[in-house]
Parts: sequence; C-alpha cells; structure tokens
Amino acid sequence: MPFQARVTDPEWLEHLSTIGCLDAANFWTNRPYPNIGGRIIFVRRGSIPRRIAGWGTLEGIGEMTGSDQYWDARDCDGETSSGPNSQVRDFSHFMILREVELLGDHAPEETDIFNEENGYAIFPQSGSGTKNYDGEFPALLDDREAVEILAERSEIGAREGGSRYVTHKRIERRTHGLRNQKISESREMNDGMVPCEACDTDMIGRYDLGGTPIIDCHHLFPLSDLDGEERETTKDDLALLCPSCHRAIHRLDDCSDLDELRRRINPC
Repeated sequence: MPFQARVTDPEWLEHLSTIGCLDAANFWTNRPYPNIGGRIIFVRRGSIPRRIAGWGTLEGIGEMTGSDQYWDARDCDGETSSGPNSQVRDFSHFMILREVELLGDHAPEETDIFNEENGYAIFPQSGSGTKNYDGEFPALLDDREAVEILAERSEIGAREGGSRYVTHKRIERRTHGLRNQKISESREMNDGMVPCEACDTDMIGRYDLGGTPIIDCHHLFPLSDLDGEERETTKDDLALLCPSCHRAIHRLDDCSDLDELRRRINPC
C-alpha cells in the first residue's frame, strides 16, 4: 500500500497531543491523498533535517462543503475540538485519519527513513511539502525498538546508515548480558582477575577502581558486514580486550584474528 509524507506545523501536532484519547485527526488540504487505507507520515516543520513526528491511516477524504467538518481532532467519546489547523477558508478538501500515533519531540530524523539505503527517495526540503511513495510503509517506523534507537542516535548526532545502526545497537544491547557472563567466567578462571585476551593485562588490577574491570567486549565478526541483517550472538563470538588492544585489532585486515594480534604483541 503506498503512503504519503507531508510537512506539518508543530502547533497542530502539539494540539493533537493534548487530546486525551485521540480517535481521529482532520487534515485541511488542497492536495488530498486518494489512497484510502494508506498511511500518512507527519514530518515536523522546522530546521533541516526535520523530525518524523508521527503517522496515521487515511479513513476518508472530501470537499469542503459544510461546517460539519470544521474540527481538527476527535476523541474516543466523539467529542470534537479545533486548534491551529482550523483556518479552513484557505483549503478545499479535508482528510480524516485514524490510528494516529505521535512520537513527540524524541523522534527520528527524516533522513533516517527517507534515504537510498532504505529504498526511498529523499524527502524534498522545499516545494509543496508533500511526497507520495509507492513502496511499503517504512518497516523501521513500525518497529518501536528501532524508532527508539534512531531517536537516541539523532540526539547524540551519530551518523551512519539507519538500518545498519539499528542492527548494530540491537546486537550491543542483546550482548550486554553475554559480556557480564564472560567477565564472571574470567574472574573464576583467573583467581579474581580479568585479563585482556590479547595482551594478558589484568584489567581489574591495572587501574584499581574497586573491582571494576576496564575492559571492552569485542565482536569477532564485523558488525559492518551484517548489511542490515541480524544474527544470534554467542559468547564464542566475543572477546574481552583492553581498550588499546581493542583499537589495535580493528586496524588489522581481519578483526577476528586474535592470534595475529597476539603475535604482534609478542613477536618472538
């Protein structure tokens, strides 16, 4: 099912967010989107790149013929209200959306979704403020964890492909428990020490920070090679490395070759 993206005034989005139980929202427009059942993505008007503000499913369209459509939002009790989008004199059609979901200020940037990597043309930064897309609704937006990860990425200013970044962060999150297991096992095997698996430095005693090991968990398979795919990670896929050795192994042609790193540390 095709979908549309359109720039939307922040004031109207803020108005919608005040509706306690939002049942429907009403766009006033001169460019109605004809695909009933299709979805419309709201892009928050403002500085470039803009943020994805939310989306809704198109229930119906019509011409401006009477006063019965002069409202912007309807709640679950059927109560209608108007807000900043009520200047109907400037428009000829309305579009009613159901299943409206708003993300608020903590949301992905438009470039996280509309890019060549995801298979979409870049959303126009000038002109009419709307664009129709023939492809399916972006899977990243239907994934709550992905939306959260992309929103966090936009807050810290990280820059890499959206799908790859989501995959990378999911693996990092899901391997956090494995890291703790490897540290616990290392303590048991090494009389309370946690040595680097390359240079053998004890990363608990090295800095004496109350028993906390300053050690990284290195993925022996390159996350950049996943190409957007996810795979199950096991403890055998991970190695405990001190920060220096972790940086060094990523300089090798094969970042999974622990033996080569050890040979360079102790060449004799």
